[in-house]
Amino acid sequence: THAAVELLDDLKLDNVDYIPNYDDTRTEPTVLPGRFPNLLVNGSNGIAVGMSSSIPPHNVNEICDAIIAIINDPELPLEQLLKIVPGPDFPTGGTIIGRRGIAEAYASGRGRVIVRGTVRQETSGKRETLVIDSIPYQVVQNALIEKIVDAARNGRIDGIADIKNFSGKKHRTRIVVYLKRDADPDVVERQLYRSTPLQSTVSIINIALDHGRPRTLSLKQMIQLWIDHRIEVIRRRTAHLLREAKKQAHRLEGLIFAVCDIDEVIALIRESRTREEAIQQLMQRAFRIAPDHPYATHVPPSLIERSNTDDGVALTRVQADAIGALRLIQLVGLEIEKLTGEYAGLLEEIAEYESILSDHERVLTIIREDCENIRTRFGTPRLTGFEDAEVEEYDLGELITEHDVVVTISHQGYVKRLPLNTYREQGRGGLGVRSGAT
Repeated sequence: THAAVELLDDLKLDNVDYIPNYDDTRTEPTVLPGRFPNLLVNGSNGIAVGMSSSIPPHNVNEICDAIIAIINDPELPLEQLLKIVPGPDFPTGGTIIGRRGIAEAYASGRGRVIVRGTVRQETSGKRETLVIDSIPYQVVQNALIEKIVDAARNGRIDGIADIKNFSGKKHRTRIVVYLKRDADPDVVERQLYRSTPLQSTVSIINIALDHGRPRTLSLKQMIQLWIDHRIEVIRRRTAHLLREAKKQAHRLEGLIFAVCDIDEVIALIRESRTREEAIQQLMQRAFRIAPDHPYATHVPPSLIERSNTDDGVALTRVQADAIGALRLIQLVGLEIEKLTGEYAGLLEEIAEYESILSDHERVLTIIREDCENIRTRFGTPRLTGFEDAEVEEYDLGELITEHDVVVTISHQGYVKRLPLNTYREQGRGGLGVRSGAT
């Protein structure tokens, strides 16, 4: 995907270290440049010897805003950070119950959050139904349906008549639970949360590798480490581009000197018996551009001034090789305007790269711009909602439908409960219903 490509951004510009691969046949990067904050956005799950990691996914927009906020204020308190990133954003949606677990996890790197699927009530014909529109993170639809069916068969959930899965392209998640006629939808919903994975606990363990060493990190520490990594990547990339620009500018300087003295260069090459001899002759000759040279108006003043100091400018091996690599027709056909225009552009690039390397604030500005670009290209609305109530356990009374009953107590202290609708109004002379069988 395009987001994955952002992880490899400018990988060839010497912005990360390389090590030999497993069989020493080639090299591989120790870490990706990672312009897209993958670990913060997509999270990670893994088990190692003696430790495990469970980093939840987050919303792209919120993470980019948090990164910019911490760049602007490195001392940003956790309370302000929680306003920007209120909690994980799971791809399956759902609702996070309570915020205490989120605050603990973001402050210490460890915590637990309770996630519920979203359920709403609908009427299908004359029957009441419960429609499940989203499910908790890492819960599989088919497994959830099996658990609901199993709970209904075992009597842990009363009132379910049928269940069907209508999930697909039109509805990403749509599981319909058909209720019996006398079932209370609110009670069945609570029973689903209690007895099935429709309400699950997600553990947050922010253990990640920091320069090869595992660390338990708070959310702010994870963001700051990503910022530090991007600072290093941008500085190394800029230093690489600066070196390449200086090499190209150095090569163009040699070509400009050669074009300004093209007749002498051609004569020198023709007199040489071998290519190596021609290269040596070019390196030994001093080049000078007079202020009244026909091309002087096109050549940057700094080159003219440098060529007129001491005995002129001697070409380096790189410059002489660049001239020697050209065919005669290419050398004659070189346009001074084209060469000097390209050279002036390189000088501007060199000045820009040197400015970035000398100004830390400019590096941070580049990171801000990258985050704004990522947010614009890959930002999506939040899928996971919040419910402020702290619900750990249900009152058993909430799981029982309210109804009228008749309680019979015997003279020996036995108690029996029967629904009121077990009885019927008796006509004159009727025998009644036996309700107190021993």
